[in-house]
Amino acid sequence: MGSNIHGAEGRTDEYGYVSPSIPGSLSPGVRFGIYRVEITGKGVDGRPIPAKYNVESTLGFTVGAPPLTASRPGFTWNDPPA
Repeated sequence: MGSNIHGAEGRTDEYGYVSPSIPGSLSPGVRFGIYRVEITGKGVDGRPIPAKYNVESTLGFTVGAPPLTASRPGFTWNDPPA
């Protein structure tokens, strides 16, 4: 697959939604496929997001044709304080 694999990036809005896109692409959005998800930055409490959600992430997301009654997909992060 080599150079046919492209990463995608996105930033959450004030509601926690993200619309990822491929950097440098002329088209908005992403291609169909399976994506590994990394969440970076700080949580609402100001602490760094744990590595299990970014560099050690096992989270994934599948992008495909939406059903006729599609809603916005998302993740819920519910990690208790350490």
